[in-house]
Amino acid sequence: MKKRTAFIGALVSLMPIAQPLLIASGAALTLSFPEVANANRRAYFYFNRAYKKAEKGDDVGAIADYTKAIELDPEDVLAYYNRAISKDNLENYSDAITDYTKAIKLDPKDADIYFNRAFSKENLEDYSGAIADYTKVIELDSEYLNAYINRGLAKSNLENYSGAIADYNKAIELDPEEALPYYNRGVVKGDLEDYSGAIADYTKAIELDSEYVNAYVNRGIDKDNLNDFSGAIADYNKAIELDPKDADAYYNRAISKENLEDNYGALADYNKVIELDPENGGAYINRGLIKDDLNNTSGAIADYTKAIELDPEDALAYYNRGIAKGNLDDMRGACADWKKSASLGDTAAAEFVKMDCK
Repeated sequence: MKKRTAFIGALVSLMPIAQPLLIASGAALTLSFPEVANANRRAYFYFNRAYKKAEKGDDVGAIADYTKAIELDPEDVLAYYNRAISKDNLENYSDAITDYTKAIKLDPKDADIYFNRAFSKENLEDYSGAIADYTKVIELDSEYLNAYINRGLAKSNLENYSGAIADYNKAIELDPEEALPYYNRGVVKGDLEDYSGAIADYTKAIELDSEYVNAYVNRGIDKDNLNDFSGAIADYNKAIELDPKDADAYYNRAISKENLEDNYGALADYNKVIELDPENGGAYINRGLIKDDLNNTSGAIADYTKAIELDPEDALAYYNRGIAKGNLDDMRGACADWKKSASLGDTAAAEFVKMDCK
């Protein structure tokens, strides 16, 4: 029995929606300085120059200037806050957290600082720490919409699905016209195999944002899960119309076409996936299966070999290549592949080794 990889659309779901926002002091916006001590006047100068650099995307330069501002005024909460954002932009999340923590010590009632620190913690996969910070945000501001949405994401990453749904429900209560909480709630319902409920949420997200590509892709996945392959293809078609370079939409549409026995249509879609994402091992494996079904066994072997080149630990690719070699009566080659697959944990390959590789 040949094996097929699973849908991958869910991999593109559930991203935190609220990036940290740069805050400028009043002086930064007006470039006017109050009558202050020389040290503070210089601190404002460096703060404002840093702010302008950050706006232009020069985060390295901004960090240097915020650091100078902090040296001159160690109590400047906004300098720590903005320096942390530039560090976030450079993916230096640990140092960003250090700056947010200092800013919190200086201003423990600012919800935005906790929110951004939580965001940095999520990027480090410290979901429990992120939840604690989002909870603090909500304590300070019970209507902070993005805190509920992102806390739901963190809970989902910890497989606390009921908690995630509760947060998305609250976000929807606060803003029924925001598409993202419906979308994220749909992802959680799909994880819980409530496919009809997930479809309803994706449909609502699409009603609110008719160009929500990932909502079409994920709704297509759950239609596939309910064996509505034609409905799934319609959703993937729409996603591709909106974003012709969305490899996941082509990939999943190919699987739906296979389920409708449209092998040539599936082959064309896998070709497109590989064009857009040449390192997609699953596309090579699935295209190999199609080629095998179309009696292009040598082409199938080439695809499985490419998948192995991309991931030498892919048990499925070895297993399927072994089947293809066996179909060409190359049992020595088939057994070599099945043995490798079995060593990687594939039980079906192990059965072939036991019964057919003496």
